[in-house]
Amino acid sequence: MGKRIKREGSNETVVSSTTTAPHQSQPANHEITGYMPLRHEFETEYENEAESLIKDLQFLDDDPPFDTSLKLAILDIYSNVVDKRLARRAFVLEHGLLDFKRHMTADKARGREEREFYNALKGVSRFLDSSNLQTVLDGLVKEEELRKRISVLQEYRRNGIRSFEEVSVYEAEKKHLVPNTF
Repeated sequence: MGKRIKREGSNETVVSSTTTAPHQSQPANHEITGYMPLRHEFETEYENEAESLIKDLQFLDDDPPFDTSLKLAILDIYSNVVDKRLARRAFVLEHGLLDFKRHMTADKARGREEREFYNALKGVSRFLDSSNLQTVLDGLVKEEELRKRISVLQEYRRNGIRSFEEVSVYEAEKKHLVPNTF
């Protein structure tokens, strides 16, 4: 519903349509199905059935020591699963993986080589935070650019070019000798 505002000295009523939908923690309302932002959790978590292993676990006073140690080991395993779950959730949130549109836009803005480097680095991205990952990616792209520039300079050297003044003459002659095939 909009708000009605009556202006002073006027018979006009202005209807404002500044309604905002309330935040709802339902997966259908989010770009990545299954994430509930108000609860900061996913509908289906890592090893989601881990709770079923401990749901009926009871510690009794007359339990033998072996049973108690077995139950404690099960709780330790469950604790490790919860730690892994939290680490995976933190990774998704830290790397901004829920913002699918932003990632698609960034991926389209990358060049072919940068996209190849990025895809190759996805396996090690869990060891780096997003800023360090971007720094490594930028370094690899710069390295590739430098390698290409070095190979061009080596081609000039092989062809006897010793100064940058000779480069423009060489490129002009090369352009006339090699016709464009486009």
